[in-house]
Amino acid sequence: MAAPHEVSWSVISDAAAYHTVVESLARTEIVAGSAGGMTRHCVDTKGRSWSETCTNWEEGVASTMTVDIATYPPAFQAIFRHLAGTWSVTPDGRHASVVSVRFSGEPSSDPSARHQWRPWEGNGC
Repeated sequence: MAAPHEVSWSVISDAAAYHTVVESLARTEIVAGSAGGMTRHCVDTKGRSWSETCTNWEEGVASTMTVDIATYPPAFQAIFRHLAGTWSVTPDGRHASVVSVRFSGEPSSDPSARHQWRPWEGNGC
């Protein structure tokens, strides 16, 4: 990212504005707290909603949001037992940063549910 580390961190750590950088989200709002322990409510462009909790916060470095699977849309509950996304930013010279996102998950134990996951259909997640 062609921005200093501090600017990049301010963008990726703004949990309430997450929907402005993720096309498939229509709305995000902080329900409680800040940084580690914060809870956020997300609504996608198809009207499906779920809650997430910040399970890791390293100021200026990274944050992890873990989906509350019980609040996830039923089709996704059938696919995932666990899902989390970690955003991180690392300085890369004086006026640049490397921004990374990593999603990790555990599939459902129901093998038939995995056929519902079709990422090639675009904005489906």
